Amino acid sequence: MSQHDNLYVTYDNEPESRWFQDDFNKLLCWAVDNQMSDLILSSNEPVWLSRLGYKVPITNRLLQTDEINDLIDDIAKSNSASADLQSGQEKNFSYALKKDRITTYRFRVNATSTQLNGPLGSAVTMRFIPPFPPLLEDLKIEPEILEAIEPVDGFVIVSGNTGTGKTTLLAAILRYILSKPGKSIVTYEQPVEFMLKDLPERKSLIDHHEIGTNLLTWENAPANANRRDPDIVFLGEAKERATFAGMLELGNIGKSCYVSLHTSRPRMVIPRILDIFPYDERAQAASILISNLRVLISQKLLLHANGKKRVAIREYVVFTAEDRETLLKTPIEAIPLYIDKLVDLRNSSFVLAAQKEMEAGNITEESFLALEKEFS
Repeated sequence: MSQHDNLYVTYDNEPESRWFQDDFNKLLCWAVDNQMSDLILSSNEPVWLSRLGYKVPITNRLLQTDEINDLIDDIAKSNSASADLQSGQEKNFSYALKKDRITTYRFRVNATSTQLNGPLGSAVTMRFIPPFPPLLEDLKIEPEILEAIEPVDGFVIVSGNTGTGKTTLLAAILRYILSKPGKSIVTYEQPVEFMLKDLPERKSLIDHHEIGTNLLTWENAPANANRRDPDIVFLGEAKERATFAGMLELGNIGKSCYVSLHTSRPRMVIPRILDIFPYDERAQAASILISNLRVLISQKLLLHANGKKRVAIREYVVFTAEDRETLLKTPIEAIPLYIDKLVDLRNSSFVLAAQKEMEAGNITEESFLALEKEFS
């Protein structure tokens, strides 16, 4: 049997004519039980499920835009949410579904309008958020990362493509820190994903903030964090100039910042951040960024050889003072090559990580060779 045979599942209780919220909630519960990562609704499409890194259709009937819009309004608890999409706004919010007396499922929701031949369509992506992140020891974190994961100040940046477990890894790191006394953490996210305040083993202080609800914009986050004087600031996926500028500002005043970033490898992190800034601001931004670099981690998820779960591999750099001094003297365009050099010198590449997983029987030789070719 192929490792891919486990990827295909079908939902058998699809309503004949229209999805209502009760039916949809049952679908969400079924999807979580079937290793859901994302559930995707799109006009003129069946329902799609992302599981184990693959997207598969799980129903037959094509969805109508008006039924998707009704669901958006229901789960957003707003009569105008779907109408806002038609004016070019996107909606990001969380949805809590009580499965039974004990269990509540939480989802991160993104909704946008889409182009069709005729009136605009709608698309919704719902990502399941487990109640708590995994324990750090369960993620098999490399010892070099574990030793460096709690810097007194500076930046720990976790990067990867969509769906590679960046937020989960960062939440596991914060869970590890919160299990010990004496720290205070503030998070800024859109929306809040893992509710770490509810951790049973928590011994330190944490407050979550949702951009758009608790604070109006990302621009408010750095000033808010500065006034609160936390030990650690977590910035959810950074993609706007305001977030990066705030991160640099917080680094300048000696805070530890943990940041999620949408890039595929450590070599791309510094250029990705600097590209956000106007040309005449890049030299100063580069100086602050590099001076505060502590750890860069990129993560990928590969399908396990048994086809029933995924395996995380990481490429990373733990920076020394000497590394930072060299980077400060390196032209911006040459930084990716220097980061590659550090990865190779310290045997911390994706290829070596994948080779270890293949030798342990966790991924197939086919998966390893495909990754080796990608990064050769």
